[in-house]
Amino acid sequence: AMEHSRLVDEDQEDRQPKEVRRLRLTRNGLAVALALAVVSLIGVSIALGLRANDTRSTNEGQGYDRSDDFPLRLPGPWDISADHPRKVEFQTSEGTWLNVDVSPDGSTIVFDMLGDLYTLPANGGQATLLKGGVSFDTQPRWSPSGKFITYTSDHSGCDNIWVMELATKKTWPVTLEPYHFLSNPFWTNETSIIAVKWYTSERSLGGGEIWAYSVGSFDSNTAADFANPGSRIVGRVGFGAQVGPEEPVAGSVDGKSLFYSKNTADSTVFNYNKDPHVGIYSIFKYDIASGTTTTISSGPGGAARPILNRARTAVAFIRRTKYQTSLMLQDLKTGTERIIWNGLDFDQQESYAPSGVYPSFSFTPDDSAIIIWSKGSIWRVSTSTGSATKIPFTASVSLDLSPTARFTQKVSSDDQDGKFTTKVVLNPSAPTDSSVVYFESVGTIYRKQLSGQDSQPVAVVPFTEDTLNSNPHVSSDGQWLAYVSWNDQTLATVNVASTTESKTFQVPETPGRFVRPTISPGNNMVGYVKLNGDVLSGGSYFRGAGVYWRTVDLSAANPTWGPSKGPVSGRHIAFSKDGKYAHVLVGDYPRSTLYRYDVSTLSRTPIAIGTYATDIRVSPDESYIAFVEFRTVFIAKFSMPDGPMNVTSIGRSRGVLNTAVRKVWSLGADFLTWSEDGKKVRWGWGGEFYEASAAMLLNCGADDFVCLSKSIQTFAVNVTLPADIAPTFVVFDNATLITMDDSIGIIPDGRIVVKNGRIQDLGPALSVPIPSEAQVINVEGGYILPGFIDAHAHWIGAWASEYKVKNSWEFFVNLAFGVTTLHNPSADTISIFRDAEYIRAGSKVGPRVFSTGQIIYGAGSEVHCDISSVDDAKEFLTQLKRLGAWSVKSYNQPCRAARQKVLTAARELKMNVVPEGGMAFWWNLNQIIDGHTTIEHSLPIAPLYRDVIQLFSQSGTAWTPTLIVNYGGIVGERYWYQNTKVFEDERLMTFAPEDVVYPITLRRVGAEDVDYHHFETARSVKQIMDQGGYVLTGAHGEMQGLGYHWELRMFKSGNMSNLDALKAGTVFPAKAHGLFHEIGSLAKGKLADLIFYSANDNPLEDIWNAAKVQWVMKDGYMWNARDMSRILPTPKPAPQLPELNTKHV
Repeated sequence: AMEHSRLVDEDQEDRQPKEVRRLRLTRNGLAVALALAVVSLIGVSIALGLRANDTRSTNEGQGYDRSDDFPLRLPGPWDISADHPRKVEFQTSEGTWLNVDVSPDGSTIVFDMLGDLYTLPANGGQATLLKGGVSFDTQPRWSPSGKFITYTSDHSGCDNIWVMELATKKTWPVTLEPYHFLSNPFWTNETSIIAVKWYTSERSLGGGEIWAYSVGSFDSNTAADFANPGSRIVGRVGFGAQVGPEEPVAGSVDGKSLFYSKNTADSTVFNYNKDPHVGIYSIFKYDIASGTTTTISSGPGGAARPILNRARTAVAFIRRTKYQTSLMLQDLKTGTERIIWNGLDFDQQESYAPSGVYPSFSFTPDDSAIIIWSKGSIWRVSTSTGSATKIPFTASVSLDLSPTARFTQKVSSDDQDGKFTTKVVLNPSAPTDSSVVYFESVGTIYRKQLSGQDSQPVAVVPFTEDTLNSNPHVSSDGQWLAYVSWNDQTLATVNVASTTESKTFQVPETPGRFVRPTISPGNNMVGYVKLNGDVLSGGSYFRGAGVYWRTVDLSAANPTWGPSKGPVSGRHIAFSKDGKYAHVLVGDYPRSTLYRYDVSTLSRTPIAIGTYATDIRVSPDESYIAFVEFRTVFIAKFSMPDGPMNVTSIGRSRGVLNTAVRKVWSLGADFLTWSEDGKKVRWGWGGEFYEASAAMLLNCGADDFVCLSKSIQTFAVNVTLPADIAPTFVVFDNATLITMDDSIGIIPDGRIVVKNGRIQDLGPALSVPIPSEAQVINVEGGYILPGFIDAHAHWIGAWASEYKVKNSWEFFVNLAFGVTTLHNPSADTISIFRDAEYIRAGSKVGPRVFSTGQIIYGAGSEVHCDISSVDDAKEFLTQLKRLGAWSVKSYNQPCRAARQKVLTAARELKMNVVPEGGMAFWWNLNQIIDGHTTIEHSLPIAPLYRDVIQLFSQSGTAWTPTLIVNYGGIVGERYWYQNTKVFEDERLMTFAPEDVVYPITLRRVGAEDVDYHHFETARSVKQIMDQGGYVLTGAHGEMQGLGYHWELRMFKSGNMSNLDALKAGTVFPAKAHGLFHEIGSLAKGKLADLIFYSANDNPLEDIWNAAKVQWVMKDGYMWNARDMSRILPTPKPAPQLPELNTKHV
């Protein structure tokens, strides 16, 4: 996700981190957002030793903990074990990331694998299943008596702490958190457990806290009224922080102290690409009575996963020593440290590690050895000599899996006649009498009469070869229409046109980026917003961003414009009914303020403050107020007896709606406005325009949704248009066809016939006749492949919700590198489907664009999604599907029950689910078990061993590992900045702005290959592909176009064949996402998304050749890939991009 052209508001709070990695480069006011780095400081200090019953402050300045506001509603009942009818079964003698513990008598080892718990004789042998089933159970620890085991389990729907009585196998919850998940339990004594409780803020990477809980019993903890609030022992470093204590262990038998690890490289915000050789984690001792903290170990290589010996005289832990992870032992009396064993697997210091920086391990009862996992096995390591002996085991694995959510999706036109119906309708605007509505679709302003439901929209300001039109606003009397026209070279103009006569006036402004024009009641003022420059349109004319208004007499033949008022900070402007005031919204989530400006003096008064609202609109007569919160419309009577009105739907108690407001609409909302008389509230979403009487809405009961729905009028305002398919009829002859279809194979001396954007025929040249009316192009022994599919793409323009450039360098550079299909699993919903329809209609050139739209987010950002029920999930998914989504990104929902509810809703709506596990290894594994369509991003652990490889490859869940941002080490993209001169890539630099490429590529800082963890991940990726799993290419938008080929090369670095790497870029993503009937291979009837190579650039011989695309074809158009000049159907020079780089004199 990227932020685009946001105004910097003088009253705005420091922005909370978005779930995005970005780099912001500023030059001459040019804000450049790239997917690289993260965020801003947040929060205030929290003292160690705070208790759970401390009163929260409601004063922002004193540190309001917003994480306690979520979830907004408590989740309903859910059985996570339901609907898992499939079986995956196998034998294994190795496992991945096994937490182990030794019984107090030393006879038995307990360990976890794939969410099941096993016991094993201390000397090895056949493992016995202790606890199986669908619940994911992990991190087992024996109680001091050996009678009980505690473990982390999601049996209740969220990761909580549980206990098993070994004699009876009875289990009960120690905690029942519905949102803040727990991990890393450890006994302090037979009746008390400490664990890490994870708090998410606006970012989904949580900060840990150490809490203490009484164990209870089966009878007490399974009672209907069971609650165990526990006590906070060590808190986060601050409210909203993503840093806190982790991996706690009891420090003394009497329970008066504890040890823990903590990421000390980050102050409050988790950052990627930290240097473990300098040190990331440190180990601390905390004295509970005095509240004092002592550093036990830190410094180069770090120190994490502390485990004390039974005598409490030494602590074992892990540390990075040079390029390996070592098992360390410190004498607590002297502080002397020594390496016990250098044989550990790679630790997770560089990742976010809720499942531990390293798996938990244990001392034997006599402290002579440590039992620990590494290299897929369990080992006994002598504490005196460091000798390591493997403890062999064999386990019979039997897992219950859900069916994989995978549905066939539409790729081309919705209808057989080559037409499609738009779903993205922008800025609908109607006069007071609601007789007509104006709106924008595919760069054209349309008008539709609302009096007759059968009336068809009429284009009143169509797009042209050079311009896009947007942001319509009709005057209250319906006589005037304001709108914005965009040209890549001259930028934007604000225009005002008569709706009854043939005359149009341009607001006298220097060039700029203008949006949201509005005409005042009385038609004597025009307001608008000016934005900063950006990496899509360049940095020229960047000064003076803000809100403006001008007086004008539109009735005059040649209107006289008054001087502009402004700029004032703000996001949008609307005028009061009497025209004396302008209502301007300032700030953004989580806190925004609506001001009333005197239009003459510019003096202002705050009239409303939104806690979580993303839009606030007061009616022109200031009788009512409407706002959008978490994509839902609310309305209330407006009043401010004691200062600005507090605008929120959230009541004082969780799950209780603010009784002063009415929840109006929850199926998606944007473009909130009022009628000029203040009586009707309006909004739009998904091809529909909505209008409702404010008085009628407020007369309905708060829960009377029948009354509320009857108060809303719905108008269809979409447009049916022909898809832009060039009437090309061409034969490509003398080519090697690399079909990527195993049933067809590679066809040397092949011929392929393309008509109207589809493959009409293909095969050996002698068997495919040349139609007499077709044009023939000799490929001269070159190679033809299906177009590449980027299954995990991001780009800045996907967040450009305010306006669109005509020619996007991001789209051009992807096509130039052969990427003909983009699937973006996190974007601004309106923005990305707007671009998708622009491309389908021919108002822009670009690859096919598919997306999830906005993520189904677990944390408390503006896109937070409360999933308390399947109906909640269906509401959110329906919002997205109405705009064109067929996939949905379940993004770090902190509870498995919520993730399953999203899956259930998606199956009903026939949508694919592409989750993000946020470096939580066991979330990734149960996402596979639950039948998600794909797993996005690398698993945090590598190498993977037989257990995970068998589960993944047999499950049907595909994997998009995005090695370019690989977890666990330096991200993969930096390898290419280090080892290649990216800034000299001619094809890239033909399109990409210098301000995007130069800052991150010119200074080439080096590291050894072993510090790049993508090499190890790539080897595991190959193993899963070899076992039949689908692996997909996703370049994550790190370097548009070129980054896709870095991903293919990184697959190759794991010993994948060139052919298999190309499959990961074509056939596998098509199959995984239900698109293979249309794209992903060369076959009769499929779309002719083709990429061409010269005879000297066979990508099967060298994967580096895959970037040397000669021509690219899509929808009947063919371009020269070097400069995007058009070849078919008729030649045309390369289009002119906006002025992206500073001109040279």
